[in-house]
Amino acid sequence: NNVSGITISGLTFSDTKTDIGPYSGTSWDNVATIMGTNLSNSTISGNTFLNAGNGISLSWSSGNTITGNAFNTLAGSGIFVVGNSNHNQITSNSMTDLGQINLGSFGILLRNSAFNLIDSNLIDGSGRWGIDIDPWDGVSTVGNVVSNNIIRNTSRQTSDTGAIYSWAGSSSGYVND
Repeated sequence: NNVSGITISGLTFSDTKTDIGPYSGTSWDNVATIMGTNLSNSTISGNTFLNAGNGISLSWSSGNTITGNAFNTLAGSGIFVVGNSNHNQITSNSMTDLGQINLGSFGILLRNSAFNLIDSNLIDGSGRWGIDIDPWDGVSTVGNVVSNNIIRNTSRQTSDTGAIYSWAGSSSGYVND
């Protein structure tokens, strides 16, 4: 919480906790292996998440880089970027076999955050979404770039899904999505 300029690199995380409900972690994560709140100008790179719960969760965190991490056989989801987390780069991560317990799993969730780059990630196997972009507040999910990602084998456990999914239904008149 409330730190800047840190690096987390080259670590292996396994057998970490997840919520046990089938849809826990679908929209907001309270249990992740690495959690950052008000984290800025930091790097999370080259780590391995193996048989873990959920991967990385950033909230109210800006100017960070998440790159070159491997997420394999997770109970839940890979990366959460939520709650006014702006100008982050999520690049070159590999995610396979997500959602072993949590049906509503995804590779990357971007919610109420702007000007983020999601580029050159591999997402192969998730319970619901590959990349989920949600503007729940109706104004802040703008200027994000999603490019050069490989997304396959999504939608394995739920309906109302997609490789790249975005829904502004909770925000009347929202058109930026």
